[in-house]
Amino acid sequence: MEQPLYDSPEGRPPGRQESVMKPWPQWSHPFAVRLLAPCILLLAVSCGPAAAPTPTATPSAPRPPQPTATASEATPTVALATPTPTATPLPTPTRVAPRRGGSLRRVIFRDPSTFDVQQASSVVELMTAAHLYNNLLWNPEGEVIECDVCSSWELQDGGKALLFHLLDTPSFADGHRVTAGDVKYSLDKMMGLVDDFVSPRAGLIKEYIQQVEAPDARTVVLRLHRPAAALPSMLTMQFAAIYRQGATRQGLQHEPDGTGPFLLKARDLGAQIRLERNTNYFKPGLPYLDRLDLIVIGNPVTGSAAFLTNNVDIGQGPSRDTVSQYEAKRKAGQVDWLERPKECRPQGVMINSTRPPFDNPKLRQAVNLAIDRWGYIEVVHEGRAEPALVFRAGIGSRRSREEIVAFPGFATGTAKEAERAQARQLLTEAGYPRGLDVVMTVRNAPDYLVQGQFIAGELAKVGIRTTLEVLDVAALYPKTSRLDYALWPFWFCQTTTDPDEVWAGYFLTGGSRNWLGYSNEEVDRLFAQQSQALDPARRALLNRRMEDLVMADLPFAPTADQQEVLAWWTHVGGYAEGQGLTTYTSLRGERWWRKPR
Repeated sequence: MEQPLYDSPEGRPPGRQESVMKPWPQWSHPFAVRLLAPCILLLAVSCGPAAAPTPTATPSAPRPPQPTATASEATPTVALATPTPTATPLPTPTRVAPRRGGSLRRVIFRDPSTFDVQQASSVVELMTAAHLYNNLLWNPEGEVIECDVCSSWELQDGGKALLFHLLDTPSFADGHRVTAGDVKYSLDKMMGLVDDFVSPRAGLIKEYIQQVEAPDARTVVLRLHRPAAALPSMLTMQFAAIYRQGATRQGLQHEPDGTGPFLLKARDLGAQIRLERNTNYFKPGLPYLDRLDLIVIGNPVTGSAAFLTNNVDIGQGPSRDTVSQYEAKRKAGQVDWLERPKECRPQGVMINSTRPPFDNPKLRQAVNLAIDRWGYIEVVHEGRAEPALVFRAGIGSRRSREEIVAFPGFATGTAKEAERAQARQLLTEAGYPRGLDVVMTVRNAPDYLVQGQFIAGELAKVGIRTTLEVLDVAALYPKTSRLDYALWPFWFCQTTTDPDEVWAGYFLTGGSRNWLGYSNEEVDRLFAQQSQALDPARRALLNRRMEDLVMADLPFAPTADQQEVLAWWTHVGGYAEGQGLTTYTSLRGERWWRKPR
């Protein structure tokens, strides 16, 4: 029998741990969560727990005052593009108290290759592991950042230290309580200090954290190289999971060992993963579900069919071929969906400039000029994308759409043909008058195969003939991470929305996911400046300077930034409301529930 849990209109458990550091999680502007102007300027900010949090909605904190520019950091004059409102707003739902019990089914695209989520790069691993682990901080909805295994957190040393007080209730499946030693070990492991393996995703925290200290069993201190406004949001990415001290990659390959709301019950390879409620979960009243079934469906057509027939409850959104069927069910009140930016960048053709032939900049320019971006958007993303450099319009460098498409490679019509003629001339000047044969590495997944085939056709128009090397992700990532490729059509996706993640992960010398082999001392220098900049205009200008340098060097040929569509049956509660900064912070199902029919 399903019973209502709470009488609160928002259906939140009375024991819910709110983050007590209000200035960060409660700001509402997409950039404000990163600025930290009032906090960093304090010598120390106390963030002790508030008296008894209630389940009512927390009012937004006032926007922090902007710092006054000094003579050494004057605010530049720069026209900032207004971000394009591309996300479809959700209707305000009628709040119904969640009910405990029941089960839900969601699609996953393949079996996870490991339960060591720190080692993983793909969202596929998160679609399972997010339910099994916890973090120091998490992002339960919107731009809110809350404590997860901590009870409170605070800034010290003028913003150069973060102090966390841990809860004493989180425990692993065998009853071992999480200690500061476990948290220190986990963070050190992400940064490559345990086994020399830097986490491809969470490892970018090494650009900020100088040292992790555990002065006692319930206290963790992060000593930073410099104040880092982006770090809290990065700690919410579900790749930054907390492990038991001593956990190894080998040990977590096939069996998880986490503190999360669900436990692994059964696994049928290629078919289904069954998760069951962790009855010892440390958050009172959670999770709501008794069981969560993850159904493996790799083919998008099959996935849509399974969703439309309600063989799964959470799945993929409509395509051009299925939109009429989805619309009919939406009008009947059976399903709903949300379209929002997928935050996938850098996106385009990754070009290995560390070895011949593409160490020649003329060949990189030829690749960039060959691609029809507008055809790319239509064919690869069914029109659900916007042209982009490192960033799309309105974010990061905050260029306008018009500024982006003025860059080489974005021409149309006869101007595009002129670009392709220029590309052929560049091949001749580089010593390839009859064209160039090259192997192009492509991920073996439906969307990426479409991308690879489209890019191959575009390059052929200027004389770059490609042979496609199609690899499953288990072989692809090791190969590309050691720069064993020439050309590689791909899109990476951000786990947060902060520009720091793009630069630190993909373009900084030695970045945790710099699989382009890119290194530019000026980009490295400007990164440190923009990471600390408090004024939005100055930060945007620094991002523009870095983006200009990347576009001059062309370690990749940029294309677009697409939308994602999330779909669910309307008997699913808590899923739409629980969407956070990105997909990568929003996959844990502890607050999902099944509404009564």
